Amino acid sequence: MKIGIYPGSFNPIHKAHIGLSNYCLEKKLIDKIILVPLDSYWDKEVAVSLENRINMLKLYENDKIIIEENSSGLYSYQIIDKLTNCFPDAEIYYMIGADNLENIHKWKNLSKVMKHKFIVFKRGNCNVEALLEKQKLDKTKFTIINNTFKINISSTEIRERIAACLDTSKLLDKKARDYINKYNLYGGKTMFDAEKETYRIIEFIKNYYAKYNCKGAVLGISGGKDSAVVAGLFSKALGSENVIGLTLPCHSASIDKKDAKIVSKHFGFELFNIDLTPVFNTFKKEFKKGFRKLPFTDEMLENSDINAKPRLRMMANYYIGAAFKEWKKQGYLVAGTSNADELFTGYFTKGGDNVNDISVLGDLSVDEVIAIGNYIGVPKTVLYKTPHDGLSKKSDEEKLGVLYSDVKKVRNGDPISEDIKKDIMQLHVNSLHKFSIPTYKKEVKDKKI
Repeated sequence: MKIGIYPGSFNPIHKAHIGLSNYCLEKKLIDKIILVPLDSYWDKEVAVSLENRINMLKLYENDKIIIEENSSGLYSYQIIDKLTNCFPDAEIYYMIGADNLENIHKWKNLSKVMKHKFIVFKRGNCNVEALLEKQKLDKTKFTIINNTFKINISSTEIRERIAACLDTSKLLDKKARDYINKYNLYGGKTMFDAEKETYRIIEFIKNYYAKYNCKGAVLGISGGKDSAVVAGLFSKALGSENVIGLTLPCHSASIDKKDAKIVSKHFGFELFNIDLTPVFNTFKKEFKKGFRKLPFTDEMLENSDINAKPRLRMMANYYIGAAFKEWKKQGYLVAGTSNADELFTGYFTKGGDNVNDISVLGDLSVDEVIAIGNYIGVPKTVLYKTPHDGLSKKSDEEKLGVLYSDVKKVRNGDPISEDIKKDIMQLHVNSLHKFSIPTYKKEVKDKKI
């Protein structure tokens, strides 16, 4: 029987650890694997207790994966001696990352360790063969696993992302994420789980559509991350054949239309184009004619021009939704694309991009939208493009004068500079009129019975 001994801090256990272990078992390089959590793996920081790390490892224990709980303070040769005594007839393979070869000459009793075989996980562009030659090691004792998995996952990065409450679904398996959330490990609040939230959003869409007997979704595809994520979610929930994507240029940058096509092709929904530029130009011409006696300047009309464009686009969305409803004899809902940070600061046009029939991003921050985009595979060129309104030629944050990451902190009540908080709260208060319309209430006299 061939047994692999896999030591590490497992701080925490992540997808590379799991993937590599399963790969070695599936390829029959070994018959069983023993995971050995260490208290201090060389000079690595240990962020949580050994008990918690062992408990996380046990989530993956089975008849082929064994957890060794009592070797945390031992050197490699001592671990091998101990486990060899437990499995005297086994052929031992010591499993290490290629970066460990750089300092292998410093290992205690290396000659004892070298009596056994090694499985080496190649990391990045590391030249394992060159390291073996440099250390004058017997190459026949080493089985090299190439970078089949994303084994460059950094435990430090994972811990930092957890502390910042950022998504780790690409790095950590669900069982590990749930354990970390349950016991609030690594100094973070509950982590955002992009996988779980994606599933919940898709179920939300399906349930709503089933309840009201609707069929499809209509939305403008701006070429930015928000509309791309929404299009991807609705494509997965309803089927891409039931998603109607619209490019609605109005004095817009050509790159936006190009990026919209990338999103459409990626998720498989049909994309239609209606150029609203002539409509906008005709309105402007009629405005100037109708108000020619008044001293309006281009500068005075700048905000009116900017806000007219999303209002025209929303009119187009609803017109097309109604047309498809009549054709298909089932409802086509206009899907909203505003996220929680935009809504909190009022960064939308009243009667424009805030008008919709169903919203799936309205409770998600910008970084959470990006996390879901990553999970569902939104093309990176779109997902990480600097957000802008496509109208004013300024980025969102330039127009707002604040960072979205700071908006999230204010919404969550996290520590932040009082000056920044004041600026963000001022944006919020100034935009409250966009959410409610003051309505006169007539006096109701007491009824006589």
